Amino acid sequence: MKGLIDFGQVQELSLSHRLKLAKLIVLLAEGTKEEIVQHYISMGVRTRHMNPYVLEKLARLGFDRDDPEICEGKNAQLFFEGLGKLDPVLKIPDGYLMAARVGMLLRGLGTWLQLPHSTAQKWAPVAQQLLNKYKDSYEELTA
Repeated sequence: MKGLIDFGQVQELSLSHRLKLAKLIVLLAEGTKEEIVQHYISMGVRTRHMNPYVLEKLARLGFDRDDPEICEGKNAQLFFEGLGKLDPVLKIPDGYLMAARVGMLLRGLGTWLQLPHSTAQKWAPVAQQLLNKYKDSYEELTA
């Protein structure tokens, strides 16, 4: 038996956007909170107050994990809504929202199967390969 799950999601990311997203994934897997926030801002994400706490949590919720540690013991949806009340999102550049949705869907499936995981940890090796492939032209491509 075969199946196809189609949520109507189609998005093509430019090489520049893929490299920026790859860098975020690597930072989420092994970077500091400050590095994550600064890079997320460099990707074009904007909130009303540019609160570092909110920016870091948004990056983690979208591209890493939504476990009780990240969500401070709250339901992920309620935690996300609370972040929006604290510092509303003004802009997430095209493509990144769709990529975050894919990560959240995969994590949701993993949780349902009782296999919770960090998307960033799983994706980091592939992200690092992409960054290594374009390391000589990274700055030029992501400007």
